[in-house]
Amino acid sequence: MAEQFIGRRRIPAGSEEAAVFAKFVAPPKEPPRTLDRVPGDVFLRRRVGDQVDLALPFRLPNGKDKLRMWVIGNPDGLTTFPSQLIRVRVGQGVQVETKTSIGPHTIHWHGIECTPMNDGVGKHSFEIHGSYTYQFTPRAPGFYFYHCHRNTTLHFEMGLFGALIVDPPQGQGFVSAYAPASDHTLRYDREVIWVCGAHDHRWHGFSHAHALSGTDPNDPKSFTSGGGLDDWKPSVFTVTGAVAKDGATAITDPRALARASVGDTVLVRLLNACYAVQEYRIGADALVIAEDGRALGVPPFGQYSEPFSIPAGQPFQLTSAMRYDILVRPTKPGPITFQVDYLDWIAGTVRGRATTAILVA
Repeated sequence: MAEQFIGRRRIPAGSEEAAVFAKFVAPPKEPPRTLDRVPGDVFLRRRVGDQVDLALPFRLPNGKDKLRMWVIGNPDGLTTFPSQLIRVRVGQGVQVETKTSIGPHTIHWHGIECTPMNDGVGKHSFEIHGSYTYQFTPRAPGFYFYHCHRNTTLHFEMGLFGALIVDPPQGQGFVSAYAPASDHTLRYDREVIWVCGAHDHRWHGFSHAHALSGTDPNDPKSFTSGGGLDDWKPSVFTVTGAVAKDGATAITDPRALARASVGDTVLVRLLNACYAVQEYRIGADALVIAEDGRALGVPPFGQYSEPFSIPAGQPFQLTSAMRYDILVRPTKPGPITFQVDYLDWIAGTVRGRATTAILVA
């Protein structure tokens, strides 16, 4: 090809610009090393496809009291469901050495503006069969998450995801929010991370490549084609890995149950991590300050949005993969209840419910 085009500009063949452009529109298939690697500030290791058993306070229709989850393990720390929280600061160069346990996988950094080679969407770049080191530099503080993007419908259901928080330069304890007097950065006293999930136990007997008809993520013929993945009936409901016994019994597991004091500024990070529409109720007035990793009302896009209030007990909804950052300021001792209903996308009926609370002293 003699030349390429970006918009109306011609790019000479063989030029440095052409080489860079080619990597964006046609990244190489699973390169043996990270191309254009630069020195990093944060180095992590992850292993996609590890397994943990989620203990259940009841028995499933198949008689089991455990649910086998696939997770993104941390060889240097804990292997948990949800996968372990990743926390970095805005502007840090992040490198994540990624290996797989069973079959090809990826890690997609949902909401982070990566290059295609590091974005982890297999059909746009490549899937990892052995090892690859992702690199990215987050440019906006906020609440994101990471997950496998191989056979995504199944692998996300199986538990291959975790929360990703990008703190402002001041670090943990500060959050980007509309506040002109403080350069749009607020301090908080307590942080609550509620990752709300729902799981169909029938799917957890499927194999890694279930319903795939090929192995090339760039070939449309390899796309998922049914195989039961269009029939989702959740039977297990979780809040940050803590399982709800039923819709009436509040979760007291400390992974979900939070604590605060009167006068605290509590930052709630809320993620819909399942295929249901989730409807929430919080038992205190709440202020939504960010959506999907972007602070509302904060430049450079502040003119298109603004923080908004949700009165105590008023229902609000998030769809799959959406996130809210919410501020709650307790004014009296006692529990601030939290309820999540998992709604069927089509019928709108309640598939399940989980409840927990913020205990205020």
